[in-house]
Amino acid sequence: MSLIDNDDIELGEIPHALKYDHPHQLSTLSNGIRVMTEPQKSKMSCIGVLIGAGSRHEKKTNSGEAHFLEHLHFKGTSKRTRFLIETDVENKGSQLNAYTSREYTLYHTLQFKEETGSSMDVLGDMLCNSLYERYYVELEKSTIWQELLATNDDNYETLMEHVYLNAYNGH
Repeated sequence: MSLIDNDDIELGEIPHALKYDHPHQLSTLSNGIRVMTEPQKSKMSCIGVLIGAGSRHEKKTNSGEAHFLEHLHFKGTSKRTRFLIETDVENKGSQLNAYTSREYTLYHTLQFKEETGSSMDVLGDMLCNSLYERYYVELEKSTIWQELLATNDDNYETLMEHVYLNAYNGH
C-alpha cells in the first residue's frame, strides 16, 4: 500500500504543494522578533516559536542547557501551574510540544483556528514567565539523565554523536 494517495506522483518527485511559493507575510515586531504567517484553507492552525539556541551553541561548561530549559518551560509560570499549561491546551483539542536540536529549540502548537489566540497566550506565558522552581529543576535533572541513557543505548544515535564529535571536534 502506498503512503501517497496520488498515483500521478513518481517516486522521488517533488509533491505539487511544495513546488510553488505560498503566499506569506514576514513582519518584525518592535522588539526584533520576526513573525512569519502563511494563510491556509484549513480548520487548523500551527504556531512555531523557533529559538536559535541548540546544542551547537553550547560549550562543555553549559552542555545540555538548551534542552534543560526546554523541559523547564513546561513546568509552570507566574500565571499557570504545570497542570494548567497542559489543560489550557489539551482541553481545547490542541497539541503543545517542543524539541531541541543542534541548531535551535522549537516550541510548537497545533490547534483549531479559533483557539490560536489561546495557544499564543500559553506559549508566550511559558517562554516569558517560567518560574524554574527548585523542585522541577531537580526532577528534570533525573528526566534528562534517563533520556541520555536511552540515547546511549540507541546504536544509530551513538553513531551520529561520534560522527558529529569527529567532524566538528573543537567547535
